[in-house]
Amino acid sequence: MHTNDLWYNTVFENDAKNARLHKALKGIMNTENLSIRAKTFLAVEIFEAFCSAKGLNDVAIQEFCQYMKSLATASNLPDWDEQASNLAITGLGDPIPADIIEADLINIIACNIREVSASPMYGQHYPEETSRFLGNVVKLCNYSLTNSQIEIFGKHRSEADGWGGCVSSEQLQKWKNVI
Repeated sequence: MHTNDLWYNTVFENDAKNARLHKALKGIMNTENLSIRAKTFLAVEIFEAFCSAKGLNDVAIQEFCQYMKSLATASNLPDWDEQASNLAITGLGDPIPADIIEADLINIIACNIREVSASPMYGQHYPEETSRFLGNVVKLCNYSLTNSQIEIFGKHRSEADGWGGCVSSEQLQKWKNVI
């Protein structure tokens, strides 16, 4: 069950539309082989580009993005996950500060970013599901993701659990220069 059916249903009104979008995204790009850490970082980079283009410089958005990017180097995932409750924007469907411009859209995007890591945090990783959440961010931010961009994130090995190890500082630097 998703943290907030309202935001989820806003993006996908029914399974048929969801299946068509997933099929369309899969035809353009294959993100299923990316690690959860890579998908999360990529989703945040796209969101930051969206916010920059819209002139959204809110501190709460910046803190959320910084927190989500810190997943790339988090060594204790449950501890990292618990820290989200300290943020003004948690990405878990909680209300966000009302003074944020386009608050509803920002909340929907934040929830999709968060679900990339939240959906497999304490259970099985389903690559198609985490890719769907990344695809939602791509769609909501109206971003054109290319296969060459995906390839750079694909250099981080996901291992059997989907997470992969902590991302090296060298790899992080490469990721920061992609979007």
